[in-house]
Amino acid sequence: MKSFFVLFVCIIFYACSPVRTRYPLIPITQDTNTEKKDIESKKIIEEEPITQQKKDILLNDPLETETNFESKYEYRDYLSDIFNSALEKFDRKEFKNACADFKLLMNTLEKGDSLQLEASFFYAECLIEFNDYSVAEILLNDLRNIENKPDSISEKVLVRLGQLYCILNANERALMIFEEFHQKYPDSIYKPLAKCD
Repeated sequence: MKSFFVLFVCIIFYACSPVRTRYPLIPITQDTNTEKKDIESKKIIEEEPITQQKKDILLNDPLETETNFESKYEYRDYLSDIFNSALEKFDRKEFKNACADFKLLMNTLEKGDSLQLEASFFYAECLIEFNDYSVAEILLNDLRNIENKPDSISEKVLVRLGQLYCILNANERALMIFEEFHQKYPDSIYKPLAKCD
């Protein structure tokens, strides 16, 4: 009788548990450019450790999850914490872990969101660290072409894209990007970095 009761309680707990913990998650749908980037950068992503809890929280609408977030602001703070943690990992040269978080934020947040743009920029930095220059170039050019982005992001994107062209020995392209940078941001702190040498 006692074993029947334990079995009955286990079945009830399982049946009442949230569906998201019993079934695998459906992947985020992506546009064709993102799919191309994913295929080309698969070597990075395959080894990225992302916890199930992080996936559960990030792959759902923030107000429809069964987490402890009471508001969009609390959820936003959580995402900011993930970003700051990824930056710390990046600074410690823990690139695989940092890149996983940057990519997750890049694909989760709304396009054009300032945190999404920062995460995208740092994901491009990760790609450069892994010598995946072609995908980094695509991502940086996508960021460059976004309208109404903060100047702080635009400055970094232009300088890094120019530097990437320097690495690729595309000096004419680099010069064009650096000229655009100097015209838009003549007093930038990144001015000393906007050159090939």
